[in-house]
Amino acid sequence: MSVTSVEDRLLGEYMVHRPQLHALATRLMGCRWKGEEIVQEAYLRMTADTGARDIKRPFQFLWSVVYRLSIDAMRRETRDPLSLRRSFAAPECHDELHEREEKALADMVTPERDVVAREHMARMSVVLQRLPDQTRRAFELVQIQGYSQKEVAQMLNVSAPYVNKIVKNASRILDECLIDFD
Repeated sequence: MSVTSVEDRLLGEYMVHRPQLHALATRLMGCRWKGEEIVQEAYLRMTADTGARDIKRPFQFLWSVVYRLSIDAMRRETRDPLSLRRSFAAPECHDELHEREEKALADMVTPERDVVAREHMARMSVVLQRLPDQTRRAFELVQIQGYSQKEVAQMLNVSAPYVNKIVKNASRILDECLIDFD
């Protein structure tokens, strides 16, 4: 088989499966433009590879390359979310990058946020201890331990609507406590 026919076969496989490869990269990257870059890079790697002539299943090879390139790109972004990538990104990706950066900043733990969180927890603990035993227990079981209201109703020998009512009441009291605290 000649070099030209091998390259033609690889290009043909690439073109046939390109939409699926682009969909994979776009889904993983969260941006069509970044997905496009990944798919193009995958093709370049396939054709530039000296062993490309021996690729028996080009689609599977491309799929794995696209997947690995996408994962690597996502890792780079998560390691450095506030990088200058925004200036090089496609305009359609700017909003998404801005949202990621805002979220990264909002999620950062600072000493001030840590102090406020500890104060909120201390305040909530005091308020929870002041609630009637059944109300506190129901709230803790539903909101903290994740039991359903039906399960809590069976544990406390009360009706599910009653559990709903006292959990809502406890939540309202805690919300008011935090509003007054701020």
